[in-house]
Amino acid sequence: MNKTPGNQKGAAVVTILVLAIIAYAIFVGIQYIPLQIESSAVDSILTTIEESEKTARSMNTGEVKNKINGLLNINQMDDMADSFKVSKYRDDFIVEVSYDRELNLLYQKKLMPYRKKLTL
Repeated sequence: MNKTPGNQKGAAVVTILVLAIIAYAIFVGIQYIPLQIESSAVDSILTTIEESEKTARSMNTGEVKNKINGLLNINQMDDMADSFKVSKYRDDFIVEVSYDRELNLLYQKKLMPYRKKLTL
């Protein structure tokens, strides 16, 4: 009784399991990659603010906030303006970024917090 591939009637359980795992990885990746891109863009905004503060030391909190809003606008991330808080403590500016995103894992929704503090 030789079984040739032409006689096989269905997919093996292992094949179906491997395809399910690949599909799940793609499902999670499609959600996770944009979160990583977003956090990289926020890191880039903070780096730009830090570099511009070194060159123009006489900025006030309004100017720092306007600079952040301009960079958010360039990156098409205007909806995140409320996530940035700018305050002044003695001679330093403190820029805080805080937001949460959800990652749907099918069996649960995982909260992905992003918190960063920059002292200028």
